[in-house]
Amino acid sequence: MTAFPPWPIDGSLNARFVAQAMRHPGRPALIEPRGVTSYAELDAWSRRIAAVVRAAGVQAGDPVGVIVEQGAAQIAAIFGALRAGAIYVPLDAALPVARLHTIIGDAGLRTLVADRMNRSLAQWLVPGGQVLGAGSAEAAAGVADADADADADADADADADAEVGPDAPAYIYYTSGSTGPAKGVVDCHRNVMHNAARYTHALRIGEQDRLTLLQSCGFSGAVSNIFGALLNGAALLPFDVRRHGVAALARWLASAQPTIYHSVPSLFRQVVDTGVALPTLRVIRIEGDLGGAPDVERFQRHFNRPGQARCVLAHGLGATETGLVAQHFVTAGMPVPAGAMPVGHALPDVQIRIVDSAGHALPPGQIGEIAIHGRFLATGYWRRPDLTAARFAPAADGQRCYRSGDLGRIDANGELEVHGRADLLVRIHGEWIDLHGLEQALRAHGGVRDAIVTSSEALGGSPALCAHVIADAANETGWHDTLRRALPALPHLRIDVRRVQRWPLDANGKVDRRTLAAHAPAMGTQAVDAEVPATATERAVAEVFAQTLGLDRVGRDDDFFELGGDSLRAVDASLALQQRLGHGLALGAFQHASSVRGLARLLDGAVPPDDLVVLQSSGNATPLVCIHGHGGNVFSMRTLARWFGPDRPVYGLQMSGLGGVGRPPLSIEAAAASHLRHLRGVQPNGPYQLAGNCFGAWIAIEMARQLHAAGEQVGALVLINPDLPANCDVPSAPKPPTERLRGKTVRQWLKAAKWHLTERAPQRALWKAWELGLLRSGPLAALTYRLPVAVMIMGRRYRPSPCAVKATLLVPSDRQLDTAERNAWSALFPATGCEVIDIVGTSTDLFWMPQVRDLGVCIAARLRP
Repeated sequence: MTAFPPWPIDGSLNARFVAQAMRHPGRPALIEPRGVTSYAELDAWSRRIAAVVRAAGVQAGDPVGVIVEQGAAQIAAIFGALRAGAIYVPLDAALPVARLHTIIGDAGLRTLVADRMNRSLAQWLVPGGQVLGAGSAEAAAGVADADADADADADADADADAEVGPDAPAYIYYTSGSTGPAKGVVDCHRNVMHNAARYTHALRIGEQDRLTLLQSCGFSGAVSNIFGALLNGAALLPFDVRRHGVAALARWLASAQPTIYHSVPSLFRQVVDTGVALPTLRVIRIEGDLGGAPDVERFQRHFNRPGQARCVLAHGLGATETGLVAQHFVTAGMPVPAGAMPVGHALPDVQIRIVDSAGHALPPGQIGEIAIHGRFLATGYWRRPDLTAARFAPAADGQRCYRSGDLGRIDANGELEVHGRADLLVRIHGEWIDLHGLEQALRAHGGVRDAIVTSSEALGGSPALCAHVIADAANETGWHDTLRRALPALPHLRIDVRRVQRWPLDANGKVDRRTLAAHAPAMGTQAVDAEVPATATERAVAEVFAQTLGLDRVGRDDDFFELGGDSLRAVDASLALQQRLGHGLALGAFQHASSVRGLARLLDGAVPPDDLVVLQSSGNATPLVCIHGHGGNVFSMRTLARWFGPDRPVYGLQMSGLGGVGRPPLSIEAAAASHLRHLRGVQPNGPYQLAGNCFGAWIAIEMARQLHAAGEQVGALVLINPDLPANCDVPSAPKPPTERLRGKTVRQWLKAAKWHLTERAPQRALWKAWELGLLRSGPLAALTYRLPVAVMIMGRRYRPSPCAVKATLLVPSDRQLDTAERNAWSALFPATGCEVIDIVGTSTDLFWMPQVRDLGVCIAARLRP
């Protein structure tokens, strides 16, 4: 049971954590897929970080940013900042760069703690500031760790902990909204302790518990999990859902055996729908969005079975500004609510009131704004005394009052019902529409598992609604009827219904309503009837899109990538199209068009393919031009382009002949000249900024050389993971086979042997045939223009000339350049030299999250505005 004392609570978060570590040194503090970190290890690790933070000149009360991937290092960095007397500011590296800059500027951050994955990003975000490494548990324990960061692996001062009082600020959490100025919520150690105590007493958290941490630590919902676990001697179970997905989460939960699960309702539904059994759960917390009948139905159906722990479903209300304020518990056998599920009674030390727009209390049963009264609300907004005074008003009872912006009422049982955000009320043709109420009506419909309703503008600017539905049945007529009955005053309002398989989630794990609204049919440029695929090819493409992306229906102008597709799924769709249509272009068609209509026109031969692909069209900055790798396409470049955001155009150049249409060039020089012709069509003049991937790096070098010879300016030349050209005039010392295989596993040896037998040996035979003239005419000549053969011929024929443009070479972590290789690269750029940068990631995952962030930062740091 809890060791939290009665109210009021004094002391600091770090002092209570250290006490738990001394009491339970060998108990697991963190359990992750990669391993277990004990309390003693986390104590030593966070103490070492605290020593580094203080040694860097950080004073008590200074803000320190924490930009670390989800897991043990992130928690160690948070406690390290607290133990140094600093205010920790969690930064989610997955946020858009512009948002991170806004937060860092508003908080006045000059010091960041980062892991290796995010160190380059951190250095780029705070130029002139300082970035401290998060280190590792192994180094904190005195075990050598080659991958650890140097800073936090230095010797730690045993007296690293600063004196921290209960009223000292502990953290700044920035609200998740993307509009308006940044709003940082500040809270002190005493208030956070009270919030943790509310959870502890309400859920009876003890040292035997295991609490999930599925939210990003940049989201304030993580606070209750982190401190609810680690201030009670319990174990914390962090898992990065955005990176690994719901299916992987379900498998991991089955092995990790959590006792307390916490997420937004939509994620809980997706986990349960995987069919995973979680017999050890005794509490399921759903907060952040409103729960309802679908959640209770799943709870009653899947939990409290024979052989399972007795489990309750806890539906609560909390905010960054207040912490947890109310909770409602559902136990086995309780009836499923007809509509919204209440969030319960107010917890000790807070009071809940329903007020009108003037702040006057409303009687039970009436809907108004929810106002929270208490002594331990957040201290206010960082550097915003005006906003603090407006939102945290003194109350008549001597406490403070926070106006939440949520609508609610007190029901007949004295429990609070939440009726959604005030901004879920939309006014259409003079009528107020409660989108949350429409969602509840749809969820009560047979076969519907979940529903979200968004508002938008239809063709011509008229208002429209779109219902996004996850359902077992396909009775769409019934769904329309349900919505029509709920809107009797608006009989002519356009209502679209769109079936989806899963919800897009934002950085906080909540349903991303903006993404849903952006992909609603009402946002398209075509009328509903015109969106239906019109030709046989369009119907085939739409059906493949729907099958690949798990959608019920796809419109004529829907874009594969805007519907949620990515590079891997595009490959699946390409193969499906090739099998279905027998068209050689299918494998490369996505490089030239990604809407149903555009792809169908390409497949039907109505338009020729183009070597240049616009990966990101908006922005006024100097464009970045990405050149393909060995495969000839720029699939992988899309994630990189999205990382740069809307301010910089990004173009992709692909190999001619991709997909069997046309012929690829047979020399690097010809490929470079062809690419430049296409590039000048969208960018007639320099400075040109080139980034070549792998084989494309050689083409980028040749493009830079040709541009320089033509008097054009090359602003950047970035070479990503390239090999030295085969005919490089500067010799490099070849590694003997025994050295190349040293340290590799048997599986890696077998993979290398297979590659030599199936790819390297045939390539050598084809090259010999080319040298003998056997592929230049006659029946074997067609082989020359197959893309893999053409790439091999181009590479072996290429003899690079010295280039006068400065180059940057980005080398992934699974490759190491020896001195001879570095000298060889430098010799290719005799006038300027070649900068070599080691980056996070391997040769196979550089362009995937989160590794692509490090790649993006290293490129961005060398680009012009």
